[in-house]
Amino acid sequence: IKVGSTWVADETVLRLKEKGGSKAWFWDIIDSKSKFLLASHISENRTTKDAQSLMERAATRANKAPKVVITDKLASYLDGVELTFGADTKHVPSKSLTSTPGTQLIERFHNTLKDRTKVLRSFMRKGTARITTEGWLVHYNFFRPHTALGGKTPAEAAGAMVE
Repeated sequence: IKVGSTWVADETVLRLKEKGGSKAWFWDIIDSKSKFLLASHISENRTTKDAQSLMERAATRANKAPKVVITDKLASYLDGVELTFGADTKHVPSKSLTSTPGTQLIERFHNTLKDRTKVLRSFMRKGTARITTEGWLVHYNFFRPHTALGGKTPAEAAGAMVE
């Protein structure tokens, strides 16, 4: 795939019915140029290891490191970006949802995901959430056209479509 050099990452909470209504954190990272969802990660906590896992998955899928990663101010991203990419990648913690550059792109993605999953109210267990969100990743990248991309899907914009 051909993605840009600026990626945007964030995490959102999903509810699980197992363990009395526990939380699962759904981490995502999107290329700001093609809107291609590079990677997702589900965890029970929001640790540096989780942020690093997300960054590593994205780098593997893109086959490169970004020049810039934009996140919110979660402390886990500070070390997660540094440990994965080193000093060659600039980490930009966004000041607010209205700041530029900001996390609006990934926040919009999470709103779309939650619109699709809210009828479920919660997932039975973490494995069910993982399967559902992996399917969502395929739908988002390969089937859902974006007006910001001129009606193309992120996969088309990133040159990931096989003919």
